[in-house]
Amino acid sequence: MMTNQMNKLMEYLAKAEGTNIHYNDKELDITAMYGIYRHSNPSAKIFEEIDYLAFTLGIKEKSYNWLDSHIETINKYINKRDELISKFIELAAEFYEQFYNRARLSMFHSDCVLAVASMYTTSPKLCWKSIQYGINTMNSNGIIYYKKIAVDGVAGEETIKGLNKCLYECNTRKNISLLFESYMLLGMTTEYSKLVKLNPKKYMEYSIGWDNRMKKLQENR
Repeated sequence: MMTNQMNKLMEYLAKAEGTNIHYNDKELDITAMYGIYRHSNPSAKIFEEIDYLAFTLGIKEKSYNWLDSHIETINKYINKRDELISKFIELAAEFYEQFYNRARLSMFHSDCVLAVASMYTTSPKLCWKSIQYGINTMNSNGIIYYKKIAVDGVAGEETIKGLNKCLYECNTRKNISLLFESYMLLGMTTEYSKLVKLNPKKYMEYSIGWDNRMKKLQENR
Protein backbone atom coordinates (compact mmCIF):
# COMPACT_ATOMS: atom_id res chain seq x y z
CA MET A 1 0.00 0.00 0.00
CA MET A 2 1.33 3.45 -0.94
CA THR A 3 2.10 6.02 1.74
CA ASN A 4 0.38 9.42 1.69
CA GLN A 5 3.62 10.96 0.47
CA MET A 6 3.88 8.49 -2.42
CA ASN A 7 0.22 9.06 -3.30
CA LYS A 8 0.90 12.79 -3.58
CA LEU A 9 4.01 12.15 -5.69
CA MET A 10 2.07 9.86 -8.02
CA GLU A 11 -0.70 12.44 -8.39
CA TYR A 12 1.90 15.06 -9.29
CA LEU A 13 3.71 12.73 -11.73
CA ALA A 14 0.41 11.91 -13.43
CA LYS A 15 -0.02 15.62 -14.18
CA ALA A 16 3.61 16.33 -15.02
CA GLU A 17 4.44 13.19 -17.01
CA GLY A 18 1.10 11.75 -18.11
CA THR A 19 -0.42 8.31 -17.59
CA ASN A 20 0.09 6.88 -21.08
CA ILE A 21 3.05 5.19 -22.74
CA HIS A 22 4.65 7.62 -25.19
CA TYR A 23 7.72 8.70 -27.10
CA ASN A 24 9.46 11.96 -26.26
CA ASP A 25 11.09 13.82 -29.11
CA LYS A 26 14.73 12.80 -29.75
CA GLU A 27 14.70 10.04 -27.12
CA LEU A 28 15.88 6.53 -27.90
CA ASP A 29 13.02 4.44 -26.52
CA ILE A 30 9.56 4.67 -25.01
CA THR A 31 8.62 6.40 -21.79
CA ALA A 32 6.14 4.51 -19.62
CA MET A 33 3.29 6.07 -17.73
CA TYR A 34 4.40 8.45 -14.95
CA GLY A 35 7.58 9.37 -16.84
CA ILE A 36 9.76 6.25 -16.56
CA TYR A 37 12.17 6.42 -19.52
CA ARG A 38 13.19 2.97 -20.71
CA HIS A 39 16.62 3.90 -22.07
CA SER A 40 17.65 5.20 -18.63
CA ASN A 41 15.83 2.49 -16.65
CA PRO A 42 15.91 -0.66 -18.81
CA SER A 43 15.50 -3.07 -15.89
CA ALA A 44 12.38 -1.43 -14.43
CA LYS A 45 9.75 -4.13 -13.90
CA ILE A 46 7.07 -1.99 -15.55
CA PHE A 47 8.67 -2.63 -18.96
CA GLU A 48 8.42 -6.41 -18.56
CA GLU A 49 4.66 -6.00 -18.19
CA ILE A 50 4.44 -3.59 -21.12
CA ASP A 51 6.42 -5.99 -23.34
CA TYR A 52 4.22 -8.92 -22.34
CA LEU A 53 1.07 -6.95 -23.05
CA ALA A 54 2.44 -5.80 -26.42
CA PHE A 55 3.23 -9.41 -27.34
CA THR A 56 -0.29 -10.58 -26.46
CA LEU A 57 -1.62 -7.80 -28.73
CA GLY A 58 0.50 -9.08 -31.64
CA ILE A 59 3.24 -6.46 -31.43
CA LYS A 60 6.52 -8.36 -31.89
CA GLU A 61 8.92 -5.46 -32.50
CA LYS A 62 11.23 -4.07 -29.80
CA SER A 63 9.77 -1.02 -28.10
CA TYR A 64 12.34 1.35 -29.65
CA ASN A 65 10.90 0.37 -33.05
CA TRP A 66 7.25 0.78 -32.13
CA LEU A 67 5.10 2.95 -34.36
CA ASP A 68 2.62 5.47 -32.99
CA SER A 69 -0.11 3.00 -33.93
CA HIS A 70 1.48 0.32 -31.72
CA ILE A 71 1.61 2.65 -28.73
CA GLU A 72 -1.97 3.79 -29.34
CA THR A 73 -3.15 0.16 -29.41
CA ILE A 74 -1.44 -0.62 -26.10
CA ASN A 75 -2.68 2.54 -24.37
CA LYS A 76 -6.27 1.97 -25.52
CA TYR A 77 -6.17 -1.61 -24.24
CA ILE A 78 -4.87 -0.54 -20.82
CA ASN A 79 -7.21 2.41 -20.42
CA LYS A 80 -10.29 0.23 -20.95
CA ARG A 81 -9.35 -2.09 -18.07
CA ASP A 82 -9.33 -0.85 -14.48
CA GLU A 83 -7.29 -3.83 -13.27
CA LEU A 84 -4.48 -2.97 -15.71
CA ILE A 85 -4.58 0.71 -14.78
CA SER A 86 -4.21 -0.26 -11.11
CA LYS A 87 -1.42 -2.70 -11.91
CA PHE A 88 0.64 -0.11 -13.78
CA ILE A 89 0.11 2.48 -11.04
CA GLU A 90 1.51 -0.04 -8.54
CA LEU A 91 4.49 -0.85 -10.77
CA ALA A 92 5.26 2.85 -11.29
CA ALA A 93 4.97 3.52 -7.54
CA GLU A 94 7.29 0.59 -6.82
CA PHE A 95 9.85 2.03 -9.24
CA TYR A 96 9.68 5.52 -7.74
CA GLU A 97 9.90 4.30 -4.15
CA GLN A 98 13.29 2.80 -5.01
CA PHE A 99 14.30 5.71 -7.24
CA TYR A 100 13.52 8.37 -4.63
CA ASN A 101 15.37 6.52 -1.86
CA ARG A 102 18.55 8.03 -3.30
CA ALA A 103 17.00 11.50 -3.16
CA ARG A 104 16.68 11.30 0.67
CA LEU A 105 13.20 12.80 0.62
CA SER A 106 12.82 12.11 4.35
CA MET A 107 15.35 14.90 4.96
CA PHE A 108 12.99 17.54 3.54
CA HIS A 109 9.97 19.28 4.99
CA SER A 110 6.70 18.10 3.45
CA ASP A 111 6.32 21.50 1.73
CA CYS A 112 9.53 20.81 -0.22
CA VAL A 113 9.08 17.15 -1.15
CA LEU A 114 7.29 17.60 -4.49
CA ALA A 115 9.82 20.17 -5.67
CA VAL A 116 12.78 17.96 -4.74
CA ALA A 117 11.16 14.92 -6.31
CA SER A 118 10.54 16.84 -9.52
CA MET A 119 14.12 18.12 -9.64
CA TYR A 120 15.50 14.67 -8.92
CA THR A 121 13.38 13.08 -11.67
CA THR A 122 14.74 15.67 -14.10
CA SER A 123 18.39 15.19 -13.11
CA PRO A 124 19.80 13.82 -9.82
CA LYS A 125 23.01 15.82 -10.17
CA LEU A 126 21.25 19.11 -10.98
CA CYS A 127 18.86 18.40 -8.12
CA TRP A 128 21.69 18.19 -5.60
CA LYS A 129 23.33 21.27 -7.08
CA SER A 130 20.04 23.11 -6.56
CA ILE A 131 19.78 21.85 -2.99
CA GLN A 132 23.32 23.09 -2.36
CA TYR A 133 22.37 26.44 -3.92
CA GLY A 134 19.39 26.56 -1.54
CA ILE A 135 21.56 25.76 1.49
CA ASN A 136 24.06 28.49 0.56
CA THR A 137 21.24 31.01 0.05
CA MET A 138 19.73 30.12 3.43
CA ASN A 139 23.17 30.71 4.93
CA SER A 140 23.91 34.00 3.12
CA ASN A 141 20.49 35.35 4.13
CA GLY A 142 21.12 34.56 7.79
CA ILE A 143 18.43 31.88 8.13
CA ILE A 144 20.99 29.24 9.06
CA TYR A 145 24.53 29.71 10.32
CA TYR A 146 26.88 27.53 8.33
CA LYS A 147 29.73 27.76 5.86
CA LYS A 148 29.45 28.12 2.09
CA ILE A 149 29.49 24.67 0.55
CA ALA A 150 30.60 23.53 -2.90
CA VAL A 151 27.86 23.39 -5.54
CA ASP A 152 29.07 20.18 -7.13
CA GLY A 153 25.97 17.97 -7.18
CA VAL A 154 27.42 15.49 -4.68
CA ALA A 155 25.47 14.74 -1.50
CA GLY A 156 28.54 14.70 0.73
CA GLU A 157 28.92 15.18 4.48
CA GLU A 158 28.96 19.00 4.37
CA THR A 159 25.83 19.08 2.21
CA ILE A 160 23.95 16.72 4.53
CA LYS A 161 24.94 18.76 7.60
CA GLY A 162 23.74 21.94 5.91
CA LEU A 163 20.53 20.23 4.86
CA ASN A 164 19.88 19.15 8.44
CA LYS A 165 20.24 22.77 9.58
CA CYS A 166 17.73 23.83 6.92
CA LEU A 167 15.30 21.09 7.96
CA TYR A 168 15.45 22.26 11.59
CA GLU A 169 14.56 25.82 10.55
CA CYS A 170 11.80 24.54 8.23
CA ASN A 171 10.29 22.55 11.10
CA THR A 172 10.51 25.28 13.74
CA ARG A 173 9.83 28.57 11.92
CA LYS A 174 6.73 29.53 9.98
CA ASN A 175 6.99 29.62 6.17
CA ILE A 176 10.73 28.89 6.12
CA SER A 177 9.99 25.63 4.30
CA LEU A 178 8.39 27.56 1.44
CA LEU A 179 11.32 29.94 1.34
CA PHE A 180 13.80 27.05 1.18
CA GLU A 181 11.75 25.47 -1.60
CA SER A 182 11.87 28.72 -3.59
CA TYR A 183 15.66 28.93 -3.18
CA MET A 184 16.11 25.38 -4.45
CA LEU A 185 13.83 25.94 -7.44
CA LEU A 186 15.71 29.14 -8.26
CA GLY A 187 18.90 27.09 -8.09
CA MET A 188 17.51 24.59 -10.61
CA THR A 189 16.47 27.36 -12.99
CA THR A 190 19.93 28.93 -12.61
CA GLU A 191 21.61 25.62 -13.46
CA TYR A 192 19.52 25.27 -16.61
CA SER A 193 20.33 28.85 -17.61
CA LYS A 194 24.04 28.00 -17.38
CA LEU A 195 23.57 24.94 -19.56
CA VAL A 196 21.60 26.87 -22.17
CA LYS A 197 24.35 29.50 -22.38
CA LEU A 198 26.91 26.72 -22.75
CA ASN A 199 25.03 24.90 -25.52
CA PRO A 200 21.67 26.41 -26.55
CA LYS A 201 20.96 23.81 -29.23
CA LYS A 202 21.40 20.90 -26.83
CA TYR A 203 19.83 22.26 -23.65
CA MET A 204 17.08 24.67 -24.68
CA GLU A 205 14.42 21.96 -24.91
CA TYR A 206 15.41 20.62 -21.48
CA SER A 207 15.10 24.11 -20.04
CA ILE A 208 11.64 24.44 -21.57
CA GLY A 209 10.76 21.06 -20.07
CA TRP A 210 11.83 22.32 -16.65
CA ASP A 211 9.71 25.44 -17.07
CA ASN A 212 6.73 23.17 -17.75
CA ARG A 213 7.49 21.20 -14.61
CA MET A 214 7.55 24.46 -12.63
CA LYS A 215 4.06 25.25 -13.93
CA LYS A 216 2.84 21.81 -12.88
CA LEU A 217 4.28 22.35 -9.41
CA GLN A 218 2.37 25.61 -9.10
CA GLU A 219 -0.84 23.93 -10.28
CA ASN A 220 -0.36 21.22 -7.66
CA ARG A 221 -0.38 23.67 -4.74
